[in-house]
Amino acid sequence: MEPAPLLHRRPAADAGLFLAPALAVVASLLLAHHRLLASGLARVPGDAGDVRFVHYCIEHTWVWLVGHPLHRRFWELPFFHPAPDVGAYSDVLLGVAPPYWLFRALGAGPDRAYALWLLTTTALNAAVGTWALRTVLGVGRVAAAMGAVLLAAGAPRIHVLNHPQLVGAAWLLLVLGLVAGALRAPGTVRARLAWLGAGLAFAAQAWSSYYLWWFLGLGLGVAAAVALAGRRTRGVLGEALRQDGRAIGCAALLSALLLFPLLHTWWQVAQVVGLRPVQNVFLARGQSWLNPGPDSWWYGALVRRLPGLRTQTGEQELGVGLVTTGVALAGLWWARHRPVARVLAVTAALLVVLGTQLGPWRGASPWNAVAALLPGAAAIRAVPRLGLLVLLAWAAGLALAVDAARRRGWWAAALLGLGCLLEQGVSFAHFSPAEERGRVDRLAAAVVPRCAAFVYTPAPDGWPAWRSQIDAVWATDASGVPTLNGYSGNLPPGWGLEDCLVRGPADRARLDTAAADWIRRWGLQGEVCRLPPGQGL
Repeated sequence: MEPAPLLHRRPAADAGLFLAPALAVVASLLLAHHRLLASGLARVPGDAGDVRFVHYCIEHTWVWLVGHPLHRRFWELPFFHPAPDVGAYSDVLLGVAPPYWLFRALGAGPDRAYALWLLTTTALNAAVGTWALRTVLGVGRVAAAMGAVLLAAGAPRIHVLNHPQLVGAAWLLLVLGLVAGALRAPGTVRARLAWLGAGLAFAAQAWSSYYLWWFLGLGLGVAAAVALAGRRTRGVLGEALRQDGRAIGCAALLSALLLFPLLHTWWQVAQVVGLRPVQNVFLARGQSWLNPGPDSWWYGALVRRLPGLRTQTGEQELGVGLVTTGVALAGLWWARHRPVARVLAVTAALLVVLGTQLGPWRGASPWNAVAALLPGAAAIRAVPRLGLLVLLAWAAGLALAVDAARRRGWWAAALLGLGCLLEQGVSFAHFSPAEERGRVDRLAAAVVPRCAAFVYTPAPDGWPAWRSQIDAVWATDASGVPTLNGYSGNLPPGWGLEDCLVRGPADRARLDTAAADWIRRWGLQGEVCRLPPGQGL
């Protein structure tokens, strides 16, 4: 007997080819960005820390393209001046930047372009997610669209809006959809093109977000191991290798060639700055997977009363709500006869176990073995971000449940899906980029042209030092002068300016010494100006 296909054949084309993705896009934008839209794009989600830094990294890709004097080399950014390759300290974001480039080319300023980029990225997640879920699961368009909204605007996704490098998941979803399409039709030209496309998309995800790329690789590896453990699914993978082995090998080679310059630079920089200390790594807790966050519309009051939940960070708020959890589990259970549903469910369960602290100590987790054995795992600090991959299983379960409910009538399916999606609502924090921009412009105006570089050491203003560091980073482009200040996912060795606030004579002496040591370390020539003015080195 022929082995059963890993994936059910996608239903024949039906009406509404573009309607379902369009509805998914609209619903995702309203659910995730209602405050951004209501403000006329004046207020963006997150705080004035990581959001502004990631925005600067996206802006760097644009000004690099147009030849800004401080951005002529891709890996050289004008902070931590003159340390080399500081662009490799954090996510590169090149793979998700093209929509931002379009808005900048059309005349939008950086702040408006970022808001439009955020909306576009969420819309792409919803549209590609609809196609991917339909391709992988073989469900109807409406069911796929419901699942895609959960992918693009579910509570776990909204809770990482403070880390915009984690928002763009279109390449990841494209990989999954293309692999599913290739497994469905082995030996065809379409399958071989799909494998090549998956290789390209896998590399593009790496050039977009390290976390999502590395977790995608981990998830695909776990899913392959799960599939190999089953006789039927093992047969499907064997058939794909037999008929499309050359295409798979070419896709892997193509992806490796595209990844080489990125991985090579990361490796070189890691030898200099090192990886994050193991004590800085944090894991999900068991309750994290049920925590929808203290800002949840429906569960916020309960979360704020429970000590184990209210103290968790946004990246540990991985819950999708009790109703959605139940519906998704039911959908996966009802579809348990489908090999794809079993692979998805078991893979998600294994990822949850891998990323969870199973006892009172951080060492009580299988993640320690992952970090020790798998290349690149030592660069992972926020392990709970695995929840963004687990969100795929929740979305698949919801899509399967809605598809099953459709047999009872469209109203049943619509009410089930809408109830689960409304459960995702959260009142996420927002800030005004215009307020930050005004402060940066005043700082940039104080930088005189004769400065070879500047260092910003202001008095405390009630904010942490990182706000002033990011102000200085943004002021470089406006002033045309690089800065000794900086902010990123890592720090260059010997840089002692992390706490740049001057609270008294001791801080001034400490920062003078740190700046002088840095200038001497790099042999920096020319005048390094101290801001605010009047504070000579």
